[in-house]
Amino acid sequence: MNVDIIKERNKMIKDLEQTFSLALEAGDYKAAIQAKHMIGKMRGFFDNKKNKKQHLSLIELSQEELEMLICEAEDLKKWQKFEK
Repeated sequence: MNVDIIKERNKMIKDLEQTFSLALEAGDYKAAIQAKHMIGKMRGFFDNKKNKKQHLSLIELSQEELEMLICEAEDLKKWQKFEK
C-alpha cells in the first residue's frame, strides 16, 4: 500500500466519522450505524482471517508497513491538534 492510498484511506475514515456524527445528531440511526460499520471495516475490525500474522515488533515490519505506520501516526497527530 503506497503513501497516497494510506492518506486517502485516512481521509475517508475522517469523512465517515463526520457522517456518523451528523447522522446521529439528526436522529438518522440507520445512517449512523452504517457509517460506523464502514469505519470498522476500513480499520480491519471485521477481518475474519484466522491465519493473519500479528506483528510483535517494528523489526518484523517491512519498509512499506513502517511507512504506513509513520503516515498514520502523522495523520493522527495532525487531527489531534483540531480536537483540542
